[in-house]
Amino acid sequence: IGKIVGNVQSVKDVENEALGLIPHKDTKVNFGISTHNASINALQFGKSLKRELKQKEVKARFVQSKVNPLSSVIVQTNKLLTTGIEIVIMKTDTEFLLGQTLVVQPFETYGKLDFGRPSRDPQSGMLPPKLAQIMLNLAEVAPESAIYDPFCGSGTILQQSLLQGQSKLIGSDSSRKAVQDTHDNLSWLSEETGKSYNYDVFTHEITEPNERVKPSSMQAIVTEPFLGPPLRGHEPTAKMDKIISELTLLYTAAFKQLEKALQPNGVMIIIIPEFKTEHGTRKIQLNLPSNLEIEKTWQYSRPKQHLIRNIVKIRKQIIN
Repeated sequence: IGKIVGNVQSVKDVENEALGLIPHKDTKVNFGISTHNASINALQFGKSLKRELKQKEVKARFVQSKVNPLSSVIVQTNKLLTTGIEIVIMKTDTEFLLGQTLVVQPFETYGKLDFGRPSRDPQSGMLPPKLAQIMLNLAEVAPESAIYDPFCGSGTILQQSLLQGQSKLIGSDSSRKAVQDTHDNLSWLSEETGKSYNYDVFTHEITEPNERVKPSSMQAIVTEPFLGPPLRGHEPTAKMDKIISELTLLYTAAFKQLEKALQPNGVMIIIIPEFKTEHGTRKIQLNLPSNLEIEKTWQYSRPKQHLIRNIVKIRKQIIN
């Protein structure tokens, strides 16, 4: 999270503006540079600023990195938020914007919530806590809203929901082990935070009617279903066809059941997989009930991964 602190027209003006943003102190100040869509080399630009500061007899250390923009770890460990500054340069169609970073993600906390939990299952896939938090944010529901995760896995979405204060949580999974892992992890979370939480987690097959979730009772469904087996990127076409077909059937059945649980005007934040192959990307076919409408899609992926997570926001339409 940051704020825009200036806007200029040329690269030279960017340098002058950036110099004015770096604090002048009796002690040495650390500063870092991150650029977005700007034809500015962050490393060279930072070194140029340091030379200018040295001529002005300002003690400064330029925090260098091979990564642009700077990672949250670099920003925090070099104290750029407390005793220095991270200057962010962004290029629009008409001007350069200069920003100052105010807050970075709590990476240590996310690490503990991921790797510090008692139960993790790499074989069945693991949803990063950060991504779970993004999905909950996109749902935009009040703390008192009822949230359901029908593919709860190790309980990551439920975990993040509890931490942000949701009071009505339901989770289910077809795997008994996954349900037990969720119970173990949420019990651990309660011990870690010193708080007691209310939630209902049980075993359920998504293709079957769900008697424990009443029709039209959920304000939000936030979930990552089974995304298919791990891929290496060079699977035969026949194998990919089989994976796509099986996932299409799973998602079609899931949407049919989840539509019943969702309130009118309720939202569903769900991960839809997309696969990188030697012959391009492959998608599953979405067969949505007529009253479910896609509002927006975001992508979450990394360059060398063969799986693209499409975060899809779906709303249940009110039918008069």
